[in-house]
Amino acid sequence: MERSDALIELQDVDLTIARLDRQLSEMPEKRAILEARKRIDDITSLSDRTDSFVKRVEGEISRLEDDVAMQNAKLQTEQAKLLSGKIVNPREAQAISLELDGLRRRKEKTESEILDEMEKREKALEQREKIDQAIEAARAKEAELVEGFKGKGGSLQEEIERLTARRAVLVEALDPDTVGRYERLRAEKSGVAVGLLRAGTCRACRMELPADVADELLSGPDVAECPLCHRILVVASNAHPEE
Repeated sequence: MERSDALIELQDVDLTIARLDRQLSEMPEKRAILEARKRIDDITSLSDRTDSFVKRVEGEISRLEDDVAMQNAKLQTEQAKLLSGKIVNPREAQAISLELDGLRRRKEKTESEILDEMEKREKALEQREKIDQAIEAARAKEAELVEGFKGKGGSLQEEIERLTARRAVLVEALDPDTVGRYERLRAEKSGVAVGLLRAGTCRACRMELPADVADELLSGPDVAECPLCHRILVVASNAHPEE
């Protein structure tokens, strides 16, 4: 394949792929899919935060239950001491009684805190169940949208894949330096790296070249450079004569 032919076709392929990509991106179905996926991400993030909250609450319940266990052990010890008959000093007995009263109050307070934390956990688990249902519904909606998108955008995607395969063949037909120059210009020039010289005009920048410059290009190789826009210039009379 001639280098000029490969360059022209490569640019046509790239421009077509870009156009088809825009069509895909602008499809309402694709935007709806992206919105559905964002909703799934948002709900999943809420689910993760809920899980972290439940974990913290369960840790607090465990800590409080350990406190109750220690308070029970202390109560049993102090009660056994009081009932042992070994305490004969009234002041010591009174002190133990006061200690027992304090332990009971602290135990009641801790048990009340446990109930509060359990209520928090219960509400969080209820919320988590609703979140799971919301995620399931959102994923079902996403799947429905994807199927609709495949039906409408499938032909576009197939064409993009076909053109992408053709692009690989064209790139393979060109030398690396030419490909590198083409890619650099394509990035710099809004996707248009190649122009045709027709009737003394570069069809990429739409500028008419001076007659002597055009004549010089026409007598040279079929691939040159536009002196005005510095794109790759395919000389029409040498590569692609006017039809």
